[in-house]
Amino acid sequence: MQGYFAGPAFLAWNRMGNLRAWGGPLSPSFRQSQFTLQLRLLERMRELGMTPVLPGFSGHVPAAINRVIPGISTSRSALWSHFDAKYSGIYIINATDPHFQQLAKMYYDVQTEAMGTDHVYNVDTFNEMDPPSTDPEFLAGSSAAVYDGMKASDPDAIWLMQGWLFVSDFWTPDTV
Repeated sequence: MQGYFAGPAFLAWNRMGNLRAWGGPLSPSFRQSQFTLQLRLLERMRELGMTPVLPGFSGHVPAAINRVIPGISTSRSALWSHFDAKYSGIYIINATDPHFQQLAKMYYDVQTEAMGTDHVYNVDTFNEMDPPSTDPEFLAGSSAAVYDGMKASDPDAIWLMQGWLFVSDFWTPDTV
């Protein structure tokens, strides 16, 4: 896992599936302090009547997933923003692989146990990268897998997504 997470300044791009390991690794003390801070922030947001948005499961995974779960169906995203394959080309579990749903449910169950939930999750599947296919069935299947993974753990789940990804020329009325 240490070779997967980007450094503190680059974690957003890591979460969106653009980068891995760049500026890392994250020390155990950093991870613990961030978790403690996150719990405090969530508590305060809820006290103030705000609805926190928690990260969701997009299917982006470390390369080691192929060793840990033999036969899992993964693909790699395109290289991102002039980074080479050491830091980009994130592995993504194919939406049709049954492990996608199993891992998504596990992800949400563990996160909810640790942080509670307000039922809103942010997932950016193809942020600043083009999906590997323009086939509407592929795109619909990818989206359905993300949402079904949320709903398996949280029937009240709401998927919040940035609109930034739609700036790409890839997205047309047919692909949206």
